[in-house]
Amino acid sequence: MTLSRNQFRKEMKPLAEKLLKYIEEEGKSYGVSDAKISIQTSSEKETNLQNEGLTVTSGLNLGIKIEIFVGQRVVSFLSNSADFEGLKQKIDQNLKIVGLVPENPNKGLLDPDLIFKGRMPSLNLFDPTEPDPKAVQEYLKEMERGARSVEGIMATPSVRFIESKDHELTLATNGLDIIKSASYFAGVIEAAGEDLSGRQSDYQYGQTRFFKDLPVPYDLGVNAATKAMLKLSAETPQTGSMPIVLSKEVSSNFYSKMLSAIDGEKVISDTTYLASKLGQKVANENINIVDRPNLRRGLGSSPVDSTGQRSKQLYFIKNGVLQEFAMSANEAKKLGRSPIGRNSGLTNVSVEPGKETVDELLSDINEGIYIEGFHGGVTNVAQNSFSESASGRWIKDGKITDKAVDGFVLGGKLSEMFLNARLANDTPSLPDGKSTFVAPTTRIDGLKLGGAGGS
Repeated sequence: MTLSRNQFRKEMKPLAEKLLKYIEEEGKSYGVSDAKISIQTSSEKETNLQNEGLTVTSGLNLGIKIEIFVGQRVVSFLSNSADFEGLKQKIDQNLKIVGLVPENPNKGLLDPDLIFKGRMPSLNLFDPTEPDPKAVQEYLKEMERGARSVEGIMATPSVRFIESKDHELTLATNGLDIIKSASYFAGVIEAAGEDLSGRQSDYQYGQTRFFKDLPVPYDLGVNAATKAMLKLSAETPQTGSMPIVLSKEVSSNFYSKMLSAIDGEKVISDTTYLASKLGQKVANENINIVDRPNLRRGLGSSPVDSTGQRSKQLYFIKNGVLQEFAMSANEAKKLGRSPIGRNSGLTNVSVEPGKETVDELLSDINEGIYIEGFHGGVTNVAQNSFSESASGRWIKDGKITDKAVDGFVLGGKLSEMFLNARLANDTPSLPDGKSTFVAPTTRIDGLKLGGAGGS
């Protein structure tokens, strides 16, 4: 069953209002100062293509969170039932203990003056239509046809289509009163190829807010299959150092290390090398990292965060200088800073394009590696260290070849990597039918490479 936006509002808004009123009335004798009700529903459906047949699973999930405040003390509980009488019992139980919990000056509701009021901006995040099952089946089959069209592909172990419709309501005594809805559609395919050297597999996916915006399914299949076949007969490069160029997909993974290093909790606990670098240069002057929460149909878009604060465009890195930490409202309090409207996390992050073309980045590389995947490792922002196993293709005489490389590890200092990074001008635009974080092709010289012949 899928709840429409109007059904959700009709059923859940009165419940939230009754719960809030009950807490206010019953909480008077306990000194209750504030309360917050959050209700979420998520309807999910997954369709799998297996041996020309379809299997479909679906479900509807409900989550209710209730928070009760007495000054700087707070208790909260979760429930997956909308039964009012049952929720009243849990409220009564928590009212009896809220005065016993330790005070926490960093918790509490947002200042009413910072609460967004008025009509919620329309960012077109919810697709009210239901895809025709025949259209879903054809999408799955087209992904598989694309994969099977690539010579050497022996199997498609996973061909999936995922649909999700989510609604969220938040009501609180500080004036917070918001309802948000969002939809999500995704196609995912894994392809496996084989030759005399063995068997390899890879995957590709597309995800969007609206069904009709999904990428061409045939192309997803071809892409997954091509990546799988390229892995076959991969060489292992010699230990040493050579120019490294990160594909756009891998670059977003690399730059996410920067956001991890400015995470509010890590700054508070002093477990990041950037804890004391606010306002200082921490990256190449051509690096700009911006979060845009108000993109229409953006996969991460959220005009208001979970505290009720309006989310606005925000640069974390500007011309290489650290502008702000990535922090929740509570973390901002602990750091003595103003909240930034990201209590629900970051939204649509872009590393803005550089000034060089990809060809210009490659032109003087006699031998290097074009990285197409990281496969785990240990990146420690406290120790300023980067170490990831990787795979990709050789770069020879300024060109990316079809010769695969695998079985090696890249290592270096994060601070040096961000300062030495050279950016191409090919950052994808969001929404891009795939991600919430995009970055351009990036070249980094001077990295250590652990491969064949290493000690």
